[in-house]
Amino acid sequence: MESKRTSLGERFEKTAPALLVYGARVSLIIGFAASGFAMVLGTTIGVAAGYYGRFVDRALSWITNFFLVIPWLPFVLVIASVLGRGFWTTVLAIAIVSWPTTARVVRAKVLSLRTLGYVQRARAIGASDGHIMTRHVLPVLGPLIFANTILTVSNSIFTESFLAFFGLGDTSQPSWGQMIENSWYNLDVLRGAWWAFLPPGICITALVLAFTMVSHVLEEILNPRLRKR
Repeated sequence: MESKRTSLGERFEKTAPALLVYGARVSLIIGFAASGFAMVLGTTIGVAAGYYGRFVDRALSWITNFFLVIPWLPFVLVIASVLGRGFWTTVLAIAIVSWPTTARVVRAKVLSLRTLGYVQRARAIGASDGHIMTRHVLPVLGPLIFANTILTVSNSIFTESFLAFFGLGDTSQPSWGQMIENSWYNLDVLRGAWWAFLPPGICITALVLAFTMVSHVLEEILNPRLRKR
């Protein structure tokens, strides 16, 4: 087992840039896939809770708050441990811990939208709930959901690296997190093989910060209240 798991510093000293580029593809794919699932689930629950209100709102809000109060790092570790390793397992685990924030934001926006005049008029002329939500509510939520999706991508990339570092990621694909985990396992830090752990660490930090900053900029551009400030 140990003989098969040779040091990244020995195997990829000359091909470290190529491995770093390949690992970026895996980290980005997992980040966008997990964010997509989280956005769909969070938007669906948020729209339903905000639009229907009453019992539906109380039930869905209780579920959302339950997931929000659980520390997400231990929670995602438990989910990944139970479901096992793999690409889709990692995506599912990240999506499960990421959707509640989106659901809360969307719910708050829908609560204010459902009282607006054009929504009330659509309901008065007999428009169905599905028509109102898809034609009058979701288009207004588009910019908010888009900005929140970008922020979730940064969290998903960090979470994927976190799972890979603890050996719970997709071991068949060399992501940035797995590169750091292999370097730790093989003590590349003590051997001075900096090319095995420093570049992926810098890339993870830079990418997470970049998506976070883009999300905040988009929110300021798309949110009229923030523009007035």
